[in-house]
Amino acid sequence: MRCKKMVLSGLIVLSFLLGLASASVRAQSVDPAEAKADLQRAVDGVLAIVRKPEYKDPAVQPGLMKQVEEKIYAIFDFTAFTAGTVGPRWRNFSQDEKTRLTDAFADLLRATYLSKFEDYNGEDLLYTGESVKGDRVEIATVIRTTDNKQIPMIYRMAKRDTWVVFDVVAEGMSLVQNYRTQFQDALIKESPDQLIVRIKEQADRVRARKASQ
Repeated sequence: MRCKKMVLSGLIVLSFLLGLASASVRAQSVDPAEAKADLQRAVDGVLAIVRKPEYKDPAVQPGLMKQVEEKIYAIFDFTAFTAGTVGPRWRNFSQDEKTRLTDAFADLLRATYLSKFEDYNGEDLLYTGESVKGDRVEIATVIRTTDNKQIPMIYRMAKRDTWVVFDVVAEGMSLVQNYRTQFQDALIKESPDQLIVRIKEQADRVRARKASQ
């Protein structure tokens, strides 16, 4: 009996040690340098486009903006962004609702943020550090404007086939948290279809303001 207990104890200890070893392997697999390289590759690709002399040509810019969009879509996980914005209710949505809601949020982000690239004026992105948060990575950066203002930004990234961005913290404000706060009542009270309509309406208002400037 004592022998069996010793064997059982030994197996428990062995399982524990194997668990630690497995956790160690997983921790080691999170490479912040790899995440930074994937982010930098996407950012460099965008900057290479917006720095072209012909970028300011109204006849050429729409086509170049399409290329910018493609590069941002490749590095940004809009599904994870939308799930983070919706919160726990996300698991109750159908796949069709998740897809349409993700498309609506992606359109809102495109209207709100991607249009800013139309006015690119030589800003630089400086990389200031990386940190590991469990199986996620945060890449700290600073946008340096042409008049030497510095705007801190943190890219929160997760590993898929490559590293992708699922949230951005600009001057201390999380993009995901910002939109969750904006749509908090809607996320609690409204159906997915109602929320999709609300998001599309906000995207339309953003485009209307842009067009009137």
